[in-house]
Amino acid sequence: MKKTHKQIPQPIRVYRGHSESISSVRFISDNTIFASGSNDGEIRIWKSQSNQLVSIINSNSKKGILHIEKIDSSSFATQSRDGVIKLWNCENSDFISNFEFQTNSKFSFCKFSLSLDFSSLAIPSENPDEIELFDFKSGKKISKMQTEKSGMCMTLGFLKDQLFAGFENGKLYGFDTRMLSEDFIQPVSSLSCFEQPFLSLAISQKYETIFTGSVDPKFLLVQVSSENISQKDPFSDEKGGLILKDEIQLGHEGTSEICLRNDDQIFAFCGWDKRIRVFQFKNKTPKPLAILKFHTETVNSIHFSEDLLNGYLLAGSKDKKITLWQLYPKRKK
Repeated sequence: MKKTHKQIPQPIRVYRGHSESISSVRFISDNTIFASGSNDGEIRIWKSQSNQLVSIINSNSKKGILHIEKIDSSSFATQSRDGVIKLWNCENSDFISNFEFQTNSKFSFCKFSLSLDFSSLAIPSENPDEIELFDFKSGKKISKMQTEKSGMCMTLGFLKDQLFAGFENGKLYGFDTRMLSEDFIQPVSSLSCFEQPFLSLAISQKYETIFTGSVDPKFLLVQVSSENISQKDPFSDEKGGLILKDEIQLGHEGTSEICLRNDDQIFAFCGWDKRIRVFQFKNKTPKPLAILKFHTETVNSIHFSEDLLNGYLLAGSKDKKITLWQLYPKRKK
């Protein structure tokens, strides 16, 4: 009897046109429209179903786009490497920026993070071990968070009212953003995760689990517990409310970005090895599903569509290409 081999997944579309490394990709309108940003400051709007380029936007940032984040089906926010945050809205089929504000994050590789209700934006300060919290609607600074000799803040993510930050020293810190102060908000929990710098994290609101990646050749899952959060010495190596749940050895360094599908049943991460790794996460247990191979350089950004029936995943790479994959579409009940 002949052995049957699993079919190797291939992208269903490849989008070309950027002249520099692609730093961020995000679906904006379900499966139909997505945005991509590159290191030359260019933003492109695409129709995913047809490879059609809708528009090219000059962000006027000489240092390039670092991050794109969807706000709703007709708007998105961008972060340029000079620390400028812009909000783009669709007007007469064109995306126009009618609001922007300057932050102090001018030397950081860290992407901003928005609170779940889009009211607050967290981003590193000009001081490497500080994080600033802004009112997203007005652009005014609300408060600051600080750690102790942790190096640069590398990655951020909200879990309800808590903000989690991964730092250059490999440590993960948790802050309660309700504890607004004219001074600094101090961390309420911490956990030593990696020997080398953090690079990325993503958070499951459903399972209260933090998916973390770094320069180290491993991937960690951290459970957040509301019990035993120590406020006596948050800078110690005591776990407090953070518990290491799973460790996945990778055999390669560098996890660029992590993304969860919006049902929290599947997650993926990409990295320096030019691959995208896809895992199942049923019953809070990671199970490998596929390794996607197409790109010829580092994959910098990935994003799942909100429509689970098609199972789309976008990927943007240093090789200046964007790929669209169809993975494990969810069946109608």
